[in-house]
Amino acid sequence: MYAECSRIICTKQKEEDDDIKLWCECNDGLYWAQKSRRLKKEQFGIIGIQVVGCRLNLNILIRDALEIYRYYKIHEMDIPIQYSNDPSILADFIYTLLLFRNTLIVNMSLLRNAHDRRSNRNLDSSTVTSPPPNS
Repeated sequence: MYAECSRIICTKQKEEDDDIKLWCECNDGLYWAQKSRRLKKEQFGIIGIQVVGCRLNLNILIRDALEIYRYYKIHEMDIPIQYSNDPSILADFIYTLLLFRNTLIVNMSLLRNAHDRRSNRNLDSSTVTSPPPNS
């Protein structure tokens, strides 16, 4: 999981730059996760959270069966920074947090159950023994 946060008041250019930066970080994370573990490509994804202004974007980067990287915006919501009588604002915020939690639980389970990419031949000792010389 990666997160990118900016100030409450920011420019459109800053928002775009942070989105590209978050995509790059997610891309690096997915590369290292795939390199270190034998993960099923269609199921595992790197989560990216971008907080820009008063908005929260929940993104995910996955690699499909055809080895194509796909970056999706799962959910976008306004962050309730002031008191409001509107229950839909709080419900949307809770929905986003639960969606994030469930995605994180699935990814952690996949990482835990995946096998390492180390080969079996490296598990044996590499020390070669030879008979002692005849004196």
